Amino acid sequence: MIAVADRNGETEREVQDNYVQLRGFLTKHAVASDIDLLGLLRAFPAKDANGQPWVKHWFSQCYRAQPASSAVVLSFCDGCENPVSGQRDCGTPGCTGRPVARTVETMSEYFVQNRAVRRFFHDPGLAEQRTFAALEPEFGQRLRPWWGMDAVDVAIDFEGTGKMGVGEWWAADVKDHASATLLGRSFRWNPRAASQRRILVIAQHRFEQPDYVDDLATSLQGRVQGIEIMSENAFVAAALAHDGRRRR
Repeated sequence: MIAVADRNGETEREVQDNYVQLRGFLTKHAVASDIDLLGLLRAFPAKDANGQPWVKHWFSQCYRAQPASSAVVLSFCDGCENPVSGQRDCGTPGCTGRPVARTVETMSEYFVQNRAVRRFFHDPGLAEQRTFAALEPEFGQRLRPWWGMDAVDVAIDFEGTGKMGVGEWWAADVKDHASATLLGRSFRWNPRAASQRRILVIAQHRFEQPDYVDDLATSLQGRVQGIEIMSENAFVAAALAHDGRRRR
């Protein structure tokens, strides 16, 4: 993903914007069609030494192909957009959606994310996308998704300076881990994200589990300094309230 972003951009901002588009694609497309792939090929035309688009290599690593003819009706979860079989729940942690039938327009095939991409990008990315959706109407370009090629998941440039460390910035890593203890033991803050507030945002359904936050704080103790722990809802509310006070 980083290679595709880099080879299709000339400036640091272009590379970052490319990365955000590709990362967002994985969260929004648990299933993609060959029409979606054509769109990616147009948006990211850079090719390797053999004349093959870099984005096609990336796509083939993330998805497995399924044959189809013009259109196919599939069952999706209306909460997280993951494909489901029959009337079963989707199994995505924290999701309360229900199966719905949808038509996927194709030319000759569609693609389903492989298990690793779903586990490490799509499903954890749902909390990130909820956060972006809640903050973007207020912050616009001051909201920086996956700042620094994913050094942090969410960065907010309150004063619009465009440079981390200049003016007031908040940065957050958004996590959706089943084990609070393992999250605490493995968590590291990227030193490039030199923001005034550094926040570990926990997906709401995890945050509300009994003892989750206490176990996380215990595991972090003595290892990571200056990190606040918030739920995704609390983080969104705090950012919006702070910006409102600044503007008054």
